[in-house]
Amino acid sequence: MGKIKNLKDRHPEFVIDLIDLFTQMDPTKTNKYVPYMVKKTKKYIELVRKQMMNKNFQELFDLIEDFEDLAKRGYIEDKDIYKYQRLVDLREVVDKGIQEKDIKEIKEDKAELLYKDDNYVLLVPITLTGSQIYGRMTKWCTAATGDGHYGQYEHAFYEHIDNGKLLYLICRKMDPITQRFAKVAFYAKDAGAVYPSNIDSKEALTGWDVKDDKLTFGDLQELMASLPTQLNKLIFDHFII
Repeated sequence: MGKIKNLKDRHPEFVIDLIDLFTQMDPTKTNKYVPYMVKKTKKYIELVRKQMMNKNFQELFDLIEDFEDLAKRGYIEDKDIYKYQRLVDLREVVDKGIQEKDIKEIKEDKAELLYKDDNYVLLVPITLTGSQIYGRMTKWCTAATGDGHYGQYEHAFYEHIDNGKLLYLICRKMDPITQRFAKVAFYAKDAGAVYPSNIDSKEALTGWDVKDDKLTFGDLQELMASLPTQLNKLIFDHFII
């Protein structure tokens, strides 16, 4: 409790007394209307508290909770949260920690691991949950968490795997927020398949960056040339077979 008392003493602006606020808003010198303000706002106090906790500061609370969990489990090296001056810096280290946790704890019922080293992970998402986990921090429709139907399919993931082959490449040293090749989804549509309608079945291989922008032929060449030979071969073999 001593720590909390010290914080309150050092930061009195965070200790909010609503009656003091009402006193400031009362136009009389005798605080004539303060009791009325209390009476009329009493039922809203809990609502205001919940809104403040759930909306205004919820992202911060969630980040701190994830940071503590990941730090305890060894997925964050620098455990001093005060080193992260900006919220975006904290979010970045938490996102990377979550990604490393997901990679280390790949579940066979959610994804098939084809390749993993210190720089790259290549996997086949088997379930929608697996697709959402390993497609995290991307705009891929196959990893979307919102509701929505795609024709006869409940989700784009099912539309894609029913009509072709899907593969995810994760570049572990890259930041999905700033680097478009940090995660790449590879897809090839089956010959004669109708869906997905935005992909031509004549294309042997398509690639999609973190923003779900389609890679040009030049982009694909550049990306594939940068990968280890074994990883390159695994990607092509997956779609040839």
